[in-house]
Amino acid sequence: MRAVRILITNVQLNHRSGTEIVVRDLEAELRRRGHEVCVYAEYLGLISDEITANGGHVVASLDAMPFVPDVIHGHHNATATTAAVHFPTTPVILVCHSRNFWIDMARGVPSVHRYVAVDLNCRERLVAEGIAESSIDVITNAVDLERFVFRPECAAPPRRAAVFGNNAHDGGFVTFVRAACAQLGIDLDEFGSGIGRTEHHPELVLAGYDLVFAKARCAIEAMAAGCAVIAVDEAGYGGLVTADVVDQMLDWNVGDRCLQRAHDVAAIVADIDRVVSDDAARVSVRVRERCDLRRAAFAYEQHYLSAVAAGPPTTGPAANWHDAHRDVLTFANELECRLRVGEGAWSMPPLPPSVGDALHLAAHGALRRVAPGKRYSVEVEIRNHSREQLSTVGSTPVLLSYQWLHPETGAITVANGERSALTRAIAPGQVHHQSMVVVAPVEPGEYSVRVTLVQESVMWLSDLAKPVFVDLPVTVGRPADEWLLSGMARLASIRVASSELTHAGAVANLGFVSSPMPAMLTFATAARFLDAAVRVGCAAVIVPAGLASAVPEGLGMLIADDPAAVFWRLHEALVKRTDFYGRDEPTSIHPSAHVHATASIDRNNVVIGAEASIGAGCVITGRVRIGDRVSVGAGSVLGASGFQTARIDDRLVEFTHAGSVVIEDDAAVFANATIARGLFRQATVVGASARVGNNAFVSHNSRIGPDSVVGHGAVVNGNVEVGVGVWIGPGARVSNNITLGDGARIDLGATVIGSLAAGEHVGGPPAIDHRSVLREVASWRSRSRRR
Repeated sequence: MRAVRILITNVQLNHRSGTEIVVRDLEAELRRRGHEVCVYAEYLGLISDEITANGGHVVASLDAMPFVPDVIHGHHNATATTAAVHFPTTPVILVCHSRNFWIDMARGVPSVHRYVAVDLNCRERLVAEGIAESSIDVITNAVDLERFVFRPECAAPPRRAAVFGNNAHDGGFVTFVRAACAQLGIDLDEFGSGIGRTEHHPELVLAGYDLVFAKARCAIEAMAAGCAVIAVDEAGYGGLVTADVVDQMLDWNVGDRCLQRAHDVAAIVADIDRVVSDDAARVSVRVRERCDLRRAAFAYEQHYLSAVAAGPPTTGPAANWHDAHRDVLTFANELECRLRVGEGAWSMPPLPPSVGDALHLAAHGALRRVAPGKRYSVEVEIRNHSREQLSTVGSTPVLLSYQWLHPETGAITVANGERSALTRAIAPGQVHHQSMVVVAPVEPGEYSVRVTLVQESVMWLSDLAKPVFVDLPVTVGRPADEWLLSGMARLASIRVASSELTHAGAVANLGFVSSPMPAMLTFATAARFLDAAVRVGCAAVIVPAGLASAVPEGLGMLIADDPAAVFWRLHEALVKRTDFYGRDEPTSIHPSAHVHATASIDRNNVVIGAEASIGAGCVITGRVRIGDRVSVGAGSVLGASGFQTARIDDRLVEFTHAGSVVIEDDAAVFANATIARGLFRQATVVGASARVGNNAFVSHNSRIGPDSVVGHGAVVNGNVEVGVGVWIGPGARVSNNITLGDGARIDLGATVIGSLAAGEHVGGPPAIDHRSVLREVASWRSRSRRR
């Protein structure tokens, strides 16, 4: 290969920063390959000393150059520009090493034949500065493999670890690394100028460690040495570099764009536990293949020869520094103007694949049944914990979109949904809420709509290794058959009796015959249950084929081999895939209400009235309405699911509770109490000025009357009707499906197994007449004294 005279520029050679190590290694390799090389830097020091000690040539003034270069390998705007002006007919290969550092600005450097980016992040910078993409190549940072001592395999679990990087310092990310290593009993050493311990020969010492915490060139060197590497730095946390992600991370130089997550001790511990010797060895082999210094030097040689063959710069050499300075000022003015538009966003570079670790998408209030082809809106929440700004600007904007999928197979039925622009730029750390447009498929059926983000011409974020999306079940059907038995049958995949075709009334409720509701669908497995369904006025019933002939004319009917199982499946489908039990509505909290900061309240379907007080650690979930001046003590749970267990296909399953909880005005729920929401469309109610004591439990569909008291630790089971002014003593147990009349009293610890009349007073386990209890107690005491 023809030898050329090469000038390498760098702003300094007096520290062990990334570009300085690059210059040292590349200069030595180019000389080894027969080229004549000189390095120019304004500030000389320990790295320039190493170069000259190895036989290289370094100058601090271009007047001291030993030759006129054939090509300038330029690092950093100022030094590259100075060299280009000094040698105006020499072409420049300009290399960008940083996305953000101002000295890596490409604009203003004259005589450039070709641009090189060390990773995709730097390539984006060059494009954003207006450099034509066709003029840019990517050459990954390289390691002089001949300098390194390699370890055949790292220990797993790791025994020795090191922090390696100049950005490490006390109080930063190192604090999290120290805590994780201490938790696992791993010895940890720390290297870097920020810690005050610079390692001058990392190529010799890295192989002594099983695990290294580093980023960028330091991470690449550690992987080349055979160490397992966790990517981390002050910028953020990137996690364990494994064989399935190493190429992706090398594309981004294992740099800032790979460090999308927050520092977290638990995450570091989990990644250390994932270290596998064989995988670390595969990573090391791949890094040596891609990041071999000889490979990089060969790539640069091709650029040098191309530049020399092209002759003097075709753009016209710079006669002095004024033109370059003017170009930089013009770009700075242009950049300022752009940044004043669109909330500070003027371009949207391609997002790194690691961004999936740090974005979260949620949807609220979405319809679960829509007409075919219907255009409707979905409220979405985007949590941006990445280091990227998301914006609908530029040639690769980020937008909201969706796909329609089969709910069981996941097959995509509509692949490319309409786009909705972000209503504002979402900066790192921000939470954003907005609505997006969704159009339903034209064919009726059961679907899932996958709501996600898409960056045009780059990727769907739902396709990332850590995908960003939320799936919403949706039934697409004609309004005319909404909640008819035919529509419900499709949900549960069961047969529809011919009688329904002539008596196609709508179903408004599901339920058991013990708690009838209007237009209700229930199930019957025997004649007596069918009779009960007819007697309470059900609109429709699910029966086995053998019972179909006994269903009276006018009663809607579905036929199934296992009516109970079909009833459960139908209920679950209605809850999860339709709006049968009500559409989600945004939570509403009155401005005068006091909600403790540690309380957890669903974003939808909760209403909290004026002057209500919600204590620390409360959980309010499901459909819950809390009246004015209600007090809810610390740790209480409102809207929990109660027991409603069924045996389906030889396994126990629970009915999802789809009803609600209502706490009326001036009521009080004391600490750690639990109130379950209704099972079907019913509500569990705590009446006005009623009291529910500490650790008490009120199950589904029960109604606690006004001014009544449920004592500490008491249990009121499902479907209990409690009258006005009832006293249920501490520790009492009330059976299900009974009524307690107005003013009834239950002594502490009593077990009530039957309904009580108004004013009745019971005690004892099981509960009997209060006077009988007193006589029995007196008799027990008398016998005890005689003994």
